[in-house]
This record gives sequence, structure tokens and C-alpha cells, in this order.
Amino acid sequence: MEKLVASGGIALVAFVGIVLFVIGVLGFLMPVYIYMIKNRMDIVTGELKKLNSALSDLKYENTKINMNMTDFISRLDAGDQG
Repeated sequence: MEKLVASGGIALVAFVGIVLFVIGVLGFLMPVYIYMIKNRMDIVTGELKKLNSALSDLKYENTKINMNMTDFISRLDAGDQG
């Protein structure tokens, strides 16, 4: 009976030790992971801002082309070939 109680105590101490070790490792690694994720998000945000700027430029160019085409078509309708 004493051996059974002793082995149960050893198992309990080992289990608690493993749990504390896992919590310690996670407590150390989580800030590293959070830092890495934050850096990735900053990179993604920067790329999205560049993409948004490029799309704005494209929209502006498209508007210019549409205005030129509208002007060209209206001049064609008026009979002006120049």
C-alpha cells in the first residue's frame, strides 16, 4: 500500500512538473510568436497600402481615359475629325 501511495505521489509530482514546464515554455514562446505575427501583419499592412495606392492610380488613369474617349466620341458625333 505504501508503494502504491509513493508511486502515486511521484506521478503527481511528475505531472505537476510537466504542466509547469509546458506553461513556462508557452509563457516564453508566446511573446516571440506574437512579435513574429505582429511583424507579418505590419508587412501585410504595408503591402495592402501599396496595393491601394496602385489601385487609386489605376482608377485615376481609367477616369482620364474615359473622359478622353467621351470627348473623342462627342467630337466624332459633331463631325470634327481633328
